[in-house]
Amino acid sequence: VILPTALAEKLGDRMRQARTPFKLTRAVLELLDRSEVRAFLRMLRQQFSFDTSLLSEFRLLDWPMLKDLVQQGVTIGSHTKSHALLLGETPDQVKSEMEGSRQVLEQQLGVSVTHFAYPDGRFDAVAIDAAAAAGYRTASTICAHVDSAHPLLTLPRKILWEKSCMGRSGEFSPAILSCQVNGIFAGRCRLPHWSRQTPGSSHSGSDG
Repeated sequence: VILPTALAEKLGDRMRQARTPFKLTRAVLELLDRSEVRAFLRMLRQQFSFDTSLLSEFRLLDWPMLKDLVQQGVTIGSHTKSHALLLGETPDQVKSEMEGSRQVLEQQLGVSVTHFAYPDGRFDAVAIDAAAAAGYRTASTICAHVDSAHPLLTLPRKILWEKSCMGRSGEFSPAILSCQVNGIFAGRCRLPHWSRQTPGSSHSGSDG
């Protein structure tokens, strides 16, 4: 892969250490902002080609499908407009991602959208303020860090990936599920949730 100098410098050693497609994707998403990710994707399209039919099994839900879910009583929440990792975006971009997503969902589905989930569970004071300003009643994270001023906008949740509750035999394990639910396997969250705190803000985090 031939990268533009600016992107190569920003990705640095992390790019060279990425031994798998998954780790490479994580490096790109975590180190580049939205505009840089799009530039990276354009570069890949110019240098490589692939069979687009392979994407058919990963088809996303469309609006009629979502409307049917709403009619069946499923609550639809927001997850930003472009799945931007909010810690890498400017305050204006964070605001646009949160407000724009809610507006589109409400226009298309005809229901009030008041629940939000931070992409990859990543949030900081800027994101919390944007969620409050956008009118969300709750916002979910994936760690135990809670903002004491906005506890409903930093609700911890458990992420159970495919096969995450399988035992050694390859079958579902109640014991593994119990460990997952009770945080036995959870590592300590080291994300800088309060690093972009603005002057005068009253945010104070806790592990509760």
